[in-house]
Amino acid sequence: MINPINGFVLLRAFKEETGGVVEPETLEGAPEIGIVEGIDDGQSIILRAKYIGIIQKGDKVFFDKFLATEVKDKGEKFYLVKYEDLKAIINE
Repeated sequence: MINPINGFVLLRAFKEETGGVVEPETLEGAPEIGIVEGIDDGQSIILRAKYIGIIQKGDKVFFDKFLATEVKDKGEKFYLVKYEDLKAIINE
């Protein structure tokens, strides 16, 4: 398993199959959707106070793929993204 450090969040690539959220690839320049799989909770007190509790494992979020680092683990695609580069939490 990949454990993010230094203010990063681990996102699993998400593809919406039917209805619901608009698929990012249908919109030019739209952000990607990912599911939070891991959060660096060992950062400084200031960073933890700002982000912990806002973003939780299992949340669907919008993020900019071009600001992310793509990694693969056991054949599955993940992204490492800085907390600050997450765009929004998707509430369904």
